[in-house]
Amino acid sequence: MKILSNSREIEETLIDLLIKCESCSIAVAWASAKNNFFNVMFDNSKKIKKLIVGMHFYQTDPNFLEAFKNEESLKVIKDLSGVFHPKIYFFKRKQGVTLVIGSANLTKAAFSINSECCAVIELNTNAPEALDIEKVLSIYWKEAEKIDQEFIDSYRIQFSKRYFDRSRLSGEYSKKEYEAKKEEIKSPFKSSIFNMAWDKFIKKISNDNYHSIDGRIEILKQAKELFDKKRFTNFNLDERKKISGFFSPNDDIDWGWFGSMRGAGDFKKQIINNNLEFSKALDSIPSTGEVTKAHFEKFCDHFLKAYDRENPLATATRLLAMKRPDYFFCMASKNKDKFCKDFGLKKTTITISNYWDEVVERIIDCTWWNSECPKGEREKELWLGRAAFLDVIYYEP
Repeated sequence: MKILSNSREIEETLIDLLIKCESCSIAVAWASAKNNFFNVMFDNSKKIKKLIVGMHFYQTDPNFLEAFKNEESLKVIKDLSGVFHPKIYFFKRKQGVTLVIGSANLTKAAFSINSECCAVIELNTNAPEALDIEKVLSIYWKEAEKIDQEFIDSYRIQFSKRYFDRSRLSGEYSKKEYEAKKEEIKSPFKSSIFNMAWDKFIKKISNDNYHSIDGRIEILKQAKELFDKKRFTNFNLDERKKISGFFSPNDDIDWGWFGSMRGAGDFKKQIINNNLEFSKALDSIPSTGEVTKAHFEKFCDHFLKAYDRENPLATATRLLAMKRPDYFFCMASKNKDKFCKDFGLKKTTITISNYWDEVVERIIDCTWWNSECPKGEREKELWLGRAAFLDVIYYEP
C-alpha cells in the first residue's frame, strides 16, 4: 500500500493508472471538467465501465455531465436524502487491480489546492477486498440513474443559482426533526415537475382536463385588476365572493376554480361580513416584486384573527393564490393528495403554519418557476400565475 498526500501526485497517479489499465470504475461525490484527469478520462472513455457521480450541494459541474452524457458508463445519484460521499477509483489490469481510495473527489480543487490523502492498494483480481469493492460499486450503480439533456439543462440553471442549502437539497425544507422521527425524505429531484423546463411546464398546465384554461386565465386577470384598484375591504360583496372562491356565476367563468370554498360556511360568513382582518392580511402581501416569508407570516397573523380554525389551509391559500398566483398554490382537498405524493410529503402534516417552508419553498426552487418572463401575452399570463396553475396538474375531481 502506498499513501499519497499531495494533490498533484494523486492526479498524476490516477492519470497513469487510467492510461495503463484495461478498464476502470469510479464513484465520487462530485466531479468537475477543469482538471487533467478529466481530459484523460475523456480520451479513454471506452475504458470506463462505471462512472457514478453525486449531485449533492450542486458541486458537480454540469460541463462534466455534458461531456459524458452519451456514455453508457455515466449515472448520477439523484436521491439526496443522504450525502453520496465515496471517492473510489478502481482500475483493472492484466495482473490484478489497483484501488485508489481516500478523500479526493474528481475535481480541479482536489487535484490542485486541496489537502487530500489517498491510499493506493494493489490487489489480486479475486482478492476478497477487490470483490467487496466491486460489489459496493454495483450497489451504487443500481441506485444511480441515467440522465438526458433535459436534466442537464435544468441542472445547469440550478447550478448557476447556487441558492440551495444542504437541508433543502435533502428535501428538508422545514425545521422538523426528520431524523428524530426517522421519516424518509424525498429529494426534490424526484418530483415529476421539479426539473421541468418552462416549455414543458406550459404544455402541462395548458392541458386542463377538467376546467377551461382560458377561464382560469381570465379569473387571475380579473383578480389582479381588482387588487390593483382597491383594498379587499373595499371590494363589493360579489367581488369578495369571487376572490374567496364561492361566487356562483351566471357566465362561463367558475370562480370556484383554483380551490372552491363553497363548503366553508364559517369562512363565507366572515367574508360576507367583510371582516377587516382579511383585508389586512392581503395587504401584507405585496402586489408586485418579491414575496418573503415575513410577508406570509404577517398575512397569517391577520388571517387567523378573522378565521382561527385548526388548520384553515385551503381558505388561506385560496386568498393568497388570488393575490399572488405566481407564489401561491391553493392547497385544497382535490389537489393536496397528488401534490404531496409527488413531492414526498405527508398530507396530514401540511398546515398553514408550515405551508411556506413545505410548499412555497419547493415551488420557488423549481426550474420552471425560475424561468424568465415570456414575451408572448398568453404565456406571460400563465407565467404570472404559474404557482396557482399547479392546480391543473394536481387536481383530481
